[in-house]
Amino acid sequence: MSQITISIFTPTHKTEYLLEAYYSIKDQPYDEWVVLPNGGLTEQDIPQEIKDDPRTKIIGEDFQPILASDGLANIGSLKKYACSQCTGEILVEFDHDDLLISPGIERIREVFRDPEVVFAYSNTAEFNQSDKSPRFFGNANAQNNYDSHNGWRYRDFYYDNVLYKEALSPSPNPYNVSIILFAPNHFRAFRKSTYDEIGGHDENMHICDDQDLMCRMYLKGKFYWIDECCYLYRVTGQNSWLQRNRDIQETMVEVQKQYIQQMVEVWAQRNNFEMIDLGGRFGCPSGYKSVDLKDSDIICDLNEKWPFDDSSIGVIRAYDTVEHLNDMVHVMSEMYRVLRPGGFAFLMIPSTDGRGAWQDPTHKLFINQNSFFYYTRQIQAKYIDNTTIRFRPVVLETYFPSDWERNNNIPYVRADLIVLKGDYPLMGHNDI
Repeated sequence: MSQITISIFTPTHKTEYLLEAYYSIKDQPYDEWVVLPNGGLTEQDIPQEIKDDPRTKIIGEDFQPILASDGLANIGSLKKYACSQCTGEILVEFDHDDLLISPGIERIREVFRDPEVVFAYSNTAEFNQSDKSPRFFGNANAQNNYDSHNGWRYRDFYYDNVLYKEALSPSPNPYNVSIILFAPNHFRAFRKSTYDEIGGHDENMHICDDQDLMCRMYLKGKFYWIDECCYLYRVTGQNSWLQRNRDIQETMVEVQKQYIQQMVEVWAQRNNFEMIDLGGRFGCPSGYKSVDLKDSDIICDLNEKWPFDDSSIGVIRAYDTVEHLNDMVHVMSEMYRVLRPGGFAFLMIPSTDGRGAWQDPTHKLFINQNSFFYYTRQIQAKYIDNTTIRFRPVVLETYFPSDWERNNNIPYVRADLIVLKGDYPLMGHNDI
């Protein structure tokens, strides 16, 4: 069996820590390090010791990146160009101010011997550049997204006689991969053939380019979590997530909304989890079983107990259906009962904020976005004596699906919900 070839790629606009980054990888078995100077840097700015390594490949002399509105290069365009110049079968993203430590490259080569793996990642530890002190992600506390309240776990990790706090990365389920807070962190390694198949990084993105790429990679194959600390992330105070935090938060939500349903359906199919479409005798999607009063795969009355075992269903789809049923608490209770831990429900319901909820004489339930508070927030749940039904809203919004709905004032509630029950490896599972 021939050895898998590995290319590391690094766009850099500042060489202050580049030599230290090089020292962290130089004794590891990679095949090439593709370095893309940008932001005014040229090959002349790269330390000579790095250029003297025959595995180093300096690129970008004639490259013209796409610029964001602030005049900075879109990181998506930089990474896409860097990856296009890589010759390895496996591409490894490596930031210019971080450390990719042993046994990272060895683990990458081992993991990608499995042809089903398209993406791999490791655990990470952060440290402050100012005093080299280790840190929890985001200086975790009770209100922080990176603390134990939200599912994060840490363990002590010694490297070069320094104690770090290694963050144990989350498992690669659709929810975690689709949201940048819990998405696979550095390092990130991916199969070049798959990368090329999906079109690579979106060169028009100046933030959340990795989140977008990971969502599309997830649709193509298996993600693998390496439960070892192979990456040290330097916090300088100038990191992009600190400089562009508000834009990142907004873009993150849009990316997740775009991909989450496709990712969940792929997840269910790979695991042979059943998918059902409630009210599905009209327009049931491929891969789902239709459930309705007649002309369906499964014929039943959804106002009664649903004909499914507890925790037996992976995905529930209900478009223009819930409003025709008798009792919202019954619907949500049965949905909770039949979904397996980590299962999803995708609901589309005409909202009382417009005309759609009221115009159809067959509607029995009248719902708006806030109606889901009673199943996703403890403070509202107590008012309906709900002590058991628990969902997390991945997407909960009111919008017009098309111009037709907009022109006729028919806004819809979109509720993409993940069930919270059992021992499911979901970040944030305690915070509803």
